[in-house]
Amino acid sequence: MKYMRHALLALALLFNLVPSGQVRASDINDEYRLTILPFYPFSKELVGFGYLGFVPSWDKDYMNYYAGAGFTYDVNSWLQTWTGLIGSYTDDWDSSNKLEIRPFVGAKFFLPNELGWNIFAFPRYEYRMLQDVESNEWDYVHRARLRLGVEIPLTSKENGFKPKTWYAIADVEPMYRFDVDRIDPFRVRAGLGYVIGGGKKIEFIYHAQWTRPENGGLEYTDNIFRINIKFPLGKGPLAEAIRHLEIDD
Repeated sequence: MKYMRHALLALALLFNLVPSGQVRASDINDEYRLTILPFYPFSKELVGFGYLGFVPSWDKDYMNYYAGAGFTYDVNSWLQTWTGLIGSYTDDWDSSNKLEIRPFVGAKFFLPNELGWNIFAFPRYEYRMLQDVESNEWDYVHRARLRLGVEIPLTSKENGFKPKTWYAIADVEPMYRFDVDRIDPFRVRAGLGYVIGGGKKIEFIYHAQWTRPENGGLEYTDNIFRINIKFPLGKGPLAEAIRHLEIDD
């Protein structure tokens, strides 16, 4: 029970960071995301993954589609390297459509602990190539991201992340844009995940997002509601042994 208490306390602290409905501005946008992350373990260390996303935003009048792929490699027990490419297409209902091609590299650092929690820092660098489809003009943006997160089993340490168990998710992520020399956006996230078994997981996540809509200070502008579905391509003991994968647009 003490693990459950730790987990619930961590979630409560995070939710206190999320603006309540009483202070929420009237122009806050709601966005909904469905992301699918299939993966294939070539070995216990090397994993290939895909990324598919579908993002309708009726408040902002667009539909966004994502597709990507990449690899992770476990260097040792506390370091995992990432490399990949994500593409997105935005069907904008009020203006020109947008295309983005985004290669990235990163590393995930895990903090060993006796609680059985998954505590990590995930810095990564992205090179964003953005096209206005109507004018055929391109912009190029360098961006660095740092996700500081924790995944907490809602069960005993011995049963943590095993089939038919739940876990809590919490993290913060500032994103630094080199072209304007500032953080934009900044996200706080909380959610729940369920281990189905055989390497399959489903997650229900809420993001609060702060951006700079008028080039001033960060403002709370977006609620993002997300479902993640993760599953291995193929079966076998490796699918269960693969370290938890997590990527976002």
